[in-house]
Amino acid sequence: MHKYLFSVIPLFYVFFKNPEETCFTHTVCFAIGVFILTFTLSKLFQCIFKDKNVSDLFLSSTWIVFWTIQPLARESSILFQNLPIFVLTYKWFLLLISFVFSLVIFLILLLKFRKRLIELNKFLNVFSSLVFGIIVLNFLINTLSTNQSETRAPNTTILIPKKQFPNIYHILLDAYSNEATLKALYKYDNSEFYNQLNEKGFVYFPNSYSTYGTTLLSTTSMLNFSKAHKSLTESYLLRQLKNNEVWKFLKTNGFDIHLFSQTDLYCTKSFITNKLAIQSWAKSAMVFTQKTPIKHIIENLFLSSFYKQHVDEICQIFTELKEGTKNYSFNNNYFYAHILNPHEPLVFDEEGGISTQQTFEGFLVQKGNIECDDNFSKRYINQIKAINKLTIDCIEAILAQYPEDNQPIIILHGDHGRCLSIKNPTKYALGNLFALYIPENWKEKVKDLTFNNLYRFVFNQLFDINYEYLAPRYFNGKKDITEEVLSTH
Repeated sequence: MHKYLFSVIPLFYVFFKNPEETCFTHTVCFAIGVFILTFTLSKLFQCIFKDKNVSDLFLSSTWIVFWTIQPLARESSILFQNLPIFVLTYKWFLLLISFVFSLVIFLILLLKFRKRLIELNKFLNVFSSLVFGIIVLNFLINTLSTNQSETRAPNTTILIPKKQFPNIYHILLDAYSNEATLKALYKYDNSEFYNQLNEKGFVYFPNSYSTYGTTLLSTTSMLNFSKAHKSLTESYLLRQLKNNEVWKFLKTNGFDIHLFSQTDLYCTKSFITNKLAIQSWAKSAMVFTQKTPIKHIIENLFLSSFYKQHVDEICQIFTELKEGTKNYSFNNNYFYAHILNPHEPLVFDEEGGISTQQTFEGFLVQKGNIECDDNFSKRYINQIKAINKLTIDCIEAILAQYPEDNQPIIILHGDHGRCLSIKNPTKYALGNLFALYIPENWKEKVKDLTFNNLYRFVFNQLFDINYEYLAPRYFNGKKDITEEVLSTH
């Protein structure tokens, strides 16, 4: 029995943790498929090993390694900096390692417990059943606690009660580079977009840099008032992000928070759920396999479907933002939209339609002696052009709905830049888009505002408090590279 449970436990765990990203029907169907695969492999291995107990042990160890090898590799990348590049370069690396590790674990178990295989199988049956039961029980408890919390009395600990604050729109365009990066690396003049933002009343910061150069590090720091991270492990960062200080502060002050995200980084049933609710077989398959050695195989299998869905998700987020006031009031609402563009996959063509050059291949920061990959550069700029049009259209629609004496606050930025340079990759990885739509009487105070003080500034002005402003600090992992970045301004 344990061979079947170990094969599907991660599927149900992912579903229970990401109900917005997957659905129960997809989960059951994938589980049935894995059951059939396990049954077929079991019969095959029984013919090879001539022993059912040995076959069951080999299958269980194989499934355990299959589901855990990539998360372990991701965590170990903190210690071994070259591992991510190696993994990205050699796509079959993890699959090979999975097989070798499974074989080693199997041989160890076989040699150590050869005479007690029956007892070992019984123990694994009990252990796997216990693990599965704990996951199901945790899901039921979280579901019940969530339902109860929705019926509780209103929060009575609001910091500033009975006051109406303007709505806040936070639009995050993933991997949108700043002006200097677009000119230096991509030879692209983005001034038309900046001029449109200025005409709408935005304050634009052309030399902005994010504190960190990757999404999880950057967003977690930003939503915790740009604090430097004590740890870079994924589990720690996700806990900090899902229960971040900015959203807690807003909820305490009576704001309703609305999340529209193409990533599942932020979701937690006890705090906030993702209102982007596009579900499909392609998306479920991607979610289930994103931390497995067959990630790229599944991606390419569903490639065309995923491209279309990715564009649909982007359009749906902008639609939801434009129609926000039809469903919510003009005050005390916070809309957070994480749009996975211009980040890869590079889904848009030159006309803003779905690209025919469909690939999940990333790119290397250093690629021989080539400073910039021309093909990626052109396709990245296509994303910039397409997302610019969608963003301006969305902003115009938002502002048109609000009365002049009660305009919203709009935060527009990239969580980090996008780098293809071998000369100074860190600088370009940090250079990010940053613009604010704020009341006129705030604008005189933002002259020297840096991105790491974003929410400190907004909250100081909005709630009349006094958060201390931070000096600019920039990091490459744990390494403080502030002097290096500032010297290249």
